[in-house]
Amino acid sequence: MTLLIFPPHLAFVKNNKISSIKKAQTLITLLIFIMVAITIATTSVSIIISNAQNTAGTGQSIEAYYAAEAGIENAALQLLRNTEYVGEIIQISSYVSTEINVSHNGYYIITSKGKSGVYTRVIQAKLDYTDNVLTIISWQELF
Repeated sequence: MTLLIFPPHLAFVKNNKISSIKKAQTLITLLIFIMVAITIATTSVSIIISNAQNTAGTGQSIEAYYAAEAGIENAALQLLRNTEYVGEIIQISSYVSTEINVSHNGYYIITSKGKSGVYTRVIQAKLDYTDNVLTIISWQELF
């Protein structure tokens, strides 16, 4: 003989309540898991975007530096050809340019400003030109 703790009509209600509670717990667990997954995915995407922007910025900064160096070398070559050279602006590509300024007070001081996108790098060189010999005295980046 089976002894029922709940009357037969209440046993069905009790089982449905337990089943509903289990379903609710499963749903809450699933929602928490989805929220954690979305948070991880969002964080990962933002880190990837940040790294891509930094890499692009580093590349443009290096291009600006090389453009400034090229400006110094171009100015040195121009001074060998013409001692009255005072500078120019050279458009290397659609977004890379070099602005060269040459001053002369005993020594030639060449200032070259390389630009790439929003990045600018400036290099200054001091040159001596005596007896048809061009000598680089100093070469430094200005900050």
